[in-house]
Amino acid sequence: MLYEFPDYNLLAREKIEDNTDLFYKKEEIEQFFKNFNVYVKCKDIYFGINSTTYIIELSPGTKLSKIKSYKQDLIMRFNAIDIEFEISVNGTSYLGIVIIEERKKLLLLGDLIDCIKSEKEKYKVPIILGKDFNGNICVEDLAQLPHLLIAGTTGTGKSTFLSTIVISILYNFNPDELKLILVDTRATNFLRFNRIPHLYIPVITEPKKAKGLLIYLIDEMNDRYRLFERKKVNNIDEYNMTTEDKIPRIVLMIEDLYDLMLYTNREIEQYIKILAQMSRAAGIHIVISTQRPSINVITGAIKSNIPSRISFYVPSYIDSRTIIDEPGAEKLQNNGDIIFKKIGSQKNKRIQTPYITDKEIEQVCANMERYQTISKIPEDITNNEDEIDTTNKL
Repeated sequence: MLYEFPDYNLLAREKIEDNTDLFYKKEEIEQFFKNFNVYVKCKDIYFGINSTTYIIELSPGTKLSKIKSYKQDLIMRFNAIDIEFEISVNGTSYLGIVIIEERKKLLLLGDLIDCIKSEKEKYKVPIILGKDFNGNICVEDLAQLPHLLIAGTTGTGKSTFLSTIVISILYNFNPDELKLILVDTRATNFLRFNRIPHLYIPVITEPKKAKGLLIYLIDEMNDRYRLFERKKVNNIDEYNMTTEDKIPRIVLMIEDLYDLMLYTNREIEQYIKILAQMSRAAGIHIVISTQRPSINVITGAIKSNIPSRISFYVPSYIDSRTIIDEPGAEKLQNNGDIIFKKIGSQKNKRIQTPYITDKEIEQVCANMERYQTISKIPEDITNNEDEIDTTNKL
């Protein structure tokens, strides 16, 4: 059956209009600093899901350190949870003062899902991260990252975020273009996606089977490189341009890495390392999640090979450093507030991820039931006990 993309009406939308008097808001921040004999000009205001960002121009001779010294006064005046300062907003000479407030509304995936549709040609594997403090929709190309490590305490929104990635894939790829492999050792989130036609194999819940799967993927990666060599091409995109028998990209999503490390005596770390090092050109990408951001789980080998990372809230600055190499994640709010560390970027970005309800996921998955899911992986492959010689691949 020819694949039809899900109806956008299956996802909820909110589209709340903000009727705040901008003139009054601009005057309010200017008057605040004027009370301290500091003169600024508010050029613009951006409204986020849980924030208001004032874009201000400093008067000549005003030091940034002086503005920052009023942080506690700003928190009291605007009844804020926290204040952040963003230097050179959008590449300008202006300063952003971010007033972080109590959550008043949700950012829904349905309000963002069509942002990829109009710019799909820019991305090979687009994933929606959410919105930043300036109201910009943040979309990243997983093919460029090319892998992603996600960590955070239980209940902060990791599982919901992983679900939005899966749903976004259903809306943007047919099953011949991209295949999903889902590993959920706690059997709490991914099992409901067993009905979608993009699966290579039913959702894996046993750590032992996950080990066999990774061995299979390494073999698949090597097979693809042999195909590329015969065609004298370098990557999956070049290969698919030379043949009608195209091969799909593969996205492996793991929730939770801690269980795999615990039950496989850390062998899984070596297999993940091989894939992360070598699989980009073969079109195989990895998204790993864990609720235990300790150095025993997020090891040096995994961090060095998956430099693009997302942190949800964690209890301490030590956990934050483990994930994103600097403090800050311990100050995040619950429910989808993240810091995104991107390979090649000098500055981490704070983003609000979108929310999707269980009902919406159920509706989209039910819409997929008319398609037959055909596994291309032999049923017994996940029981593979053979070891891979990693000595010449690390």
